Amino acid sequence: MKLKLISLFTVLFSFATYACSCSYGTVSSRLNGFDYVFKAKIVQVLEYHENTSRAKKVKVTVIENFNNHINTNVIWFSKSLNGCPVPNPKKNSEWLFYITDAQDGKLSISACNPSVSFKKERYNEELDKIRIVKGLMQTHKEILNFNNVLEINSAFFTSDYTRSKRYAFDNDYGLYVLNYQENTVILKAVKTVKSLEATLDEKVLSYYNNQFKIQNYGRLKSKLKSADFKLTIVVWKTKA
Repeated sequence: MKLKLISLFTVLFSFATYACSCSYGTVSSRLNGFDYVFKAKIVQVLEYHENTSRAKKVKVTVIENFNNHINTNVIWFSKSLNGCPVPNPKKNSEWLFYITDAQDGKLSISACNPSVSFKKERYNEELDKIRIVKGLMQTHKEILNFNNVLEINSAFFTSDYTRSKRYAFDNDYGLYVLNYQENTVILKAVKTVKSLEATLDEKVLSYYNNQFKIQNYGRLKSKLKSADFKLTIVVWKTKA
């Protein structure tokens, strides 16, 4: 299965090293786009890249699996390319791994991979969000199309929002489904599948009814031809 981009509203985690810039997409795009998403502990570093202390080959124990089951407990890591980061796991560390099927059958991780260590600040938040999105895919698979997903931070709808602030995930979310009229950018209906709270729901629905311009998202706009096109909005609840 090839890695595919599913969400078009991207929340970028960027690391700039020399000329390198990595875009990791949203939680739903990562969960849907990678063949293997799982939490694991490094049991042993089996091999290092020559003349370095960077792991080339490790043995893991899977703690929690989020999509397809892996058939090996060995993961390979490439060298850094043009300064782009490659995970460098240590023995006994825990990681949330994102891996795509390789033609040689190995579980391989290359540069600009979004896998994250438990030592990183976003690790627990990422785990919680992955669990939520997995649950949504299982419980709402008949009514929600997770090929059309926008994810946004609830701070976007607060009056004191500034991009320089750090908002922590509050372990909650809102879920809304926008149904567009065929061949138009006009909303036919908006359904609140899961409410955050009345005040915030009102702000969310007002934004998508009056300010959001779907025509600015090329791949989404092309889907408006469908009579049953629905756009799923996940709003992550945050706390300052």
